[in-house]
Amino acid sequence: MHILTTVFFNAPSGGLHENVLASSCFMLDKGHSITVVCKKGVFASRLKEHGIKVIESDFFIPSFSETLQLVKEIHDVEPISLVHAHPFLSRQFGMLVAEFFDIPFVLTMHGRYLDSVPEIINKIDAVFAVSEGIRQHIIKEGDISSPQKIHVIPNTPDDSLFKPLNIRENESQVVTISLVTRLDDDKSFIIDIFYQAVKYASEKYDGIINWKIVGAGTLENDVKNHLSVISGHNKVDFLGWLEGEALRDAYQFSDAVIAPGRCVLEALSCRVPAIALGSKGYVGLVGPETWQEAVFTNFGGLGDKAESYKDGSIQNDLDILMQSSEVRKKHGDFGLKIAKSFFNHREAHLKLLDYYLLVQDSYALRKERRTLPSDTLELRIKELLVERPTVDSVSLCFSCDSVNDLSFAWYLICNDVVINKEMYKKDPVYHIFIPGPGHYKIRCFVKDEKGNKISFIGANFNIDNAEWLRFNLNLNLKYVDWLNSSNNSMDYFIGLHSYIRSVKPISIVEFGQGESTLIIAEALRQNGFGKLISIQHSQCFVDEMLLALAAENLTAWVELRVGELKPFLIDHVNDKIDEKKSVFYSKELMSNLESIGLIVVDDSLSSTCQFTLYPILPMLLDYLADQAQVWMVKAARREEKNICEFWSEFYEFDLEYSTAVKGLGILRSR
Repeated sequence: MHILTTVFFNAPSGGLHENVLASSCFMLDKGHSITVVCKKGVFASRLKEHGIKVIESDFFIPSFSETLQLVKEIHDVEPISLVHAHPFLSRQFGMLVAEFFDIPFVLTMHGRYLDSVPEIINKIDAVFAVSEGIRQHIIKEGDISSPQKIHVIPNTPDDSLFKPLNIRENESQVVTISLVTRLDDDKSFIIDIFYQAVKYASEKYDGIINWKIVGAGTLENDVKNHLSVISGHNKVDFLGWLEGEALRDAYQFSDAVIAPGRCVLEALSCRVPAIALGSKGYVGLVGPETWQEAVFTNFGGLGDKAESYKDGSIQNDLDILMQSSEVRKKHGDFGLKIAKSFFNHREAHLKLLDYYLLVQDSYALRKERRTLPSDTLELRIKELLVERPTVDSVSLCFSCDSVNDLSFAWYLICNDVVINKEMYKKDPVYHIFIPGPGHYKIRCFVKDEKGNKISFIGANFNIDNAEWLRFNLNLNLKYVDWLNSSNNSMDYFIGLHSYIRSVKPISIVEFGQGESTLIIAEALRQNGFGKLISIQHSQCFVDEMLLALAAENLTAWVELRVGELKPFLIDHVNDKIDEKKSVFYSKELMSNLESIGLIVVDDSLSSTCQFTLYPILPMLLDYLADQAQVWMVKAARREEKNICEFWSEFYEFDLEYSTAVKGLGILRSR
């Protein structure tokens, strides 16, 4: 038998990968041929090292035709008997292959998603759920019309590798507890609950736990930084992603493990007690009260994350583990029995092989044949060309068979929020301008003349703040680098520039000079009109800014005013006037001002008196334009925040604190 396995994944390693590798190696040992379609990378290399044929694919729908041709070349030499797919894009491609070659199709479901199974169940010969709980979830939530097609084949550890140490001596008083998981966004629930355990341990078991982090991922640096703050005197070691004997050793030399799914089973097979903490739910310390739930849910594969988590659970389980080595040994012995009773590696794969053979034989006896229509939508798409001619624009263009019979729609998604929709039309080209920095995706929709539809992510890219500023500011590189190294928030610079470009104020007054002076001047130049009056009390700062403005040809857009601070005799909120007299700029320094659309305050004046900046609004109030705004840059500080609140109360301005820019207070005239 020649089995084609299709598996799509985002992370380079994980339980899914180990499941595919284990089943592939088992079938190979039984004399069957295996070909795996997967991404290029570490996993593909591991498969090849075991003698497994690999077709590398990015599972990009426009490349399905090309990948199918590679499968055909292998099929022509050694006919494929059956397709075993894993979810999502690999399921889509696997179904195409099965229909193209008229062969059986089976699917493994690893979690609580449905992946269109209810709609396509009649095209699937068998579905394998990794636990009874997941099987029931699919049947119930999907309202499956053929529940008899859904079977349970558990994800099992390799018990020839993951097994107990015959002798394990640990005379140390330090207890080693390992977290074994990927450190990615989809594991954030696991990481958050683990943080609770670490913080609790720093208070109750400080200095007697050694945390070991076995895993890697996009959140690794964040996890390191947070653990350094909350771990107290308990040591934290990061071991990275481990496989094979190195992973086994990490289990065997741990006193306990916190992990999801397959990793729990590997720990239990090594007779190490484990807290089952999955990406969807918390089961807890695997023991007499929890083992049935653990088996049922695939050790945390079901649940509603924080909503179903009972506060204090991991702390209670940690207390049990910390009672004594004897308690840990009893839980380890109990866990080993569970692994041997329900998750026998050989039995599970023999069962899978039996299903393969039965599905193959039953398919051969069926009268109905599986065919792939010649006009299948996925195969009509030949290419998607993606171009970014500028930082703030992107273009996508489809190349398709019979393109005039197709319609196309597009969603622009920024930071997981749809910000633009273009509905179905005949044009296969999409061009759009990008509004600002962020993580962008473009979801493409294609519809044929019969109403069949497919959708997929056609473009995926990031624009960081520095890149966006470089593009939007026509400034010398020296000064852009100055902005990048500034202590001020890059988000603030972007917000300031965007606001001026959109609102187009005639006049802007700034107190304090620096990076924002260049930003404002450049925005005014791009608008083609307007003036910045920048007020400063230090001639040294003014001279430096004059040089910067001249170097950027921005001098014409800025009027720099410098003056000494003088006694301020008008009403003031300074209630410590006996300690420090109220001072501020003279009224003459603010002459000839009108239609002020924006006031930017980024100057503490070195706290020359209490609430030094308070006079700004009363002195400029009569010169404000309609809908004017005041931006207090350092509003996170107590004095500046108090001034904002005084202004809001006394002069009837609406006050809010920016959620995008830390420390920015914005006042709007009513």
